[in-house]
Amino acid sequence: SHPASERALEDQPSSASPLQPGLLEEKRRAVLLEQAIRKLPERQATAITLVHLQGFTGEEAAQVMGTSQEALESLLARARRSLKASLLLAGVEARRGGE
Repeated sequence: SHPASERALEDQPSSASPLQPGLLEEKRRAVLLEQAIRKLPERQATAITLVHLQGFTGEEAAQVMGTSQEALESLLARARRSLKASLLLAGVEARRGGE
């Protein structure tokens, strides 16, 4: 008889099971994006993180960063350009909803 913990492990999907189509690519994109964000200048990385990863509004992010919304938009634009270039160099195509 197997202890309950071993049975629970046996009930889990095998690590050798095939990944859902696209899951590996999504993980790769996430890792590359994280690496690209870390290479950005600190204020650009902060702006991208607050707005796109943590869901802050532009106004909220500007307040947190102690800057104007116009300056925040400029930081975001520069960060997006840098991220797009980094990801294209890494072979990741830009994706947007509806395109």
